[in-house]
Amino acid sequence: MATQAISSTSRTTLAQRSLQVDAVGCALSGLGLIAGFDPVSKFLGINSALTLVGIGAFLVAYSFFLWRNSRQDTSSRRILPIAILVNVVTVLGSYLLVFTNILPLTTEGRWAIAIQAELVLILGAVQLFALVRGK
Repeated sequence: MATQAISSTSRTTLAQRSLQVDAVGCALSGLGLIAGFDPVSKFLGINSALTLVGIGAFLVAYSFFLWRNSRQDTSSRRILPIAILVNVVTVLGSYLLVFTNILPLTTEGRWAIAIQAELVLILGAVQLFALVRGK
């Protein structure tokens, strides 16, 4: 039976893969906010649909930054702490929106934001694990 060695340059590390997942999630969320700003703003209970377009544009730009830096292991290790920090801020900001009345969110909007925050929290935990583990 023949075995095949995988070179270390062709392996994707956990840090790289977690940044790629983060990039795809940000891109999809951003494009969704831009394309569906009106129904999404009504669903969430946010009066300013333009705010969602701005958040969507930021997410798309941030996704390009993450994707570009996830392609090389050395870049992904340098960027990982930034991605973790952004995810922590996102989770804390989402919790702030859900548990306060800063914005007049609908019940469905609160649930959607809470679920999104939990997914980002899980991704951040995976990224922290990759950072601590060093791979």
